[in-house]
Amino acid sequence: MSLILVIDDEFEIVEFIKAILKTKGHNVICAYDGEDGWNMLMRERPDLVIVDLRMPKMSGLEFCRRVRQTPEIATMPLMVISSLGAVSDKPESFWAAGLRVDDFLSKPFDPLALLGRVEHLLRRKLYMSENQHAQEFEQSQAAEVPVERIPEDWKQN
Repeated sequence: MSLILVIDDEFEIVEFIKAILKTKGHNVICAYDGEDGWNMLMRERPDLVIVDLRMPKMSGLEFCRRVRQTPEIATMPLMVISSLGAVSDKPESFWAAGLRVDDFLSKPFDPLALLGRVEHLLRRKLYMSENQHAQEFEQSQAAEVPVERIPEDWKQN
């Protein structure tokens, strides 16, 4: 199954999310501050990261900025789970767009909502990855066609 990194400074929240994700067979690794989360991300390269915004050492905002600015992981699916959404009158989509993350979920959250969103992000990542591989294959195949095998009427003058 998928490897998911959960980063939050609240131990109970991390354990709650971990238990929810394990019900669907996901492997979960955890960090309790942004700096440890960043190191774990770079070492383990998970399929998805779930991160809180307010954390010691490195905020979730800074964590997300770093991910989006690092070319080899810039497209990694990111989900923010934060209590900031619950105290704001802004919709979750506002937060997701502003943070440049794939999804935003307000605390407290429904476990089924978390699972649904995680599954959506993982399916989307798989779909995008498969399409990229197909495009790369098509391009490599096109590049291998020898010019002498192209019919004369197809060649441009």
